[in-house]
Amino acid sequence: MHRQHRQRFAHKDAITLWQAREVSRVQSVLRGLLSLFFVLEFLTGFVVGHWWVGPVLVAIHGALLWCLRWCLWWAMRWLHRGLWWGLDHVQESWRAP
Repeated sequence: MHRQHRQRFAHKDAITLWQAREVSRVQSVLRGLLSLFFVLEFLTGFVVGHWWVGPVLVAIHGALLWCLRWCLWWAMRWLHRGLWWGLDHVQESWRAP
């Protein structure tokens, strides 16, 4: 029988795929834990006896998480722009006589 050989990736491509797979696994675990937290928080309202407590807690914490994500995104963007701005000015000062 004729066996087909698998095409092998270059080392750099294989490492890139491996890292992407690991990132995907970590994201899946974090999403699962976050979902579990929201489900347990939602069910807490029913255990306490007030049906409206669970949805309110989930909505408040969901909004806070979204705001935190948005603030971190803007902070990282601001820091990234500031870093490049600073590096550009340092390079210009080195070039100046």
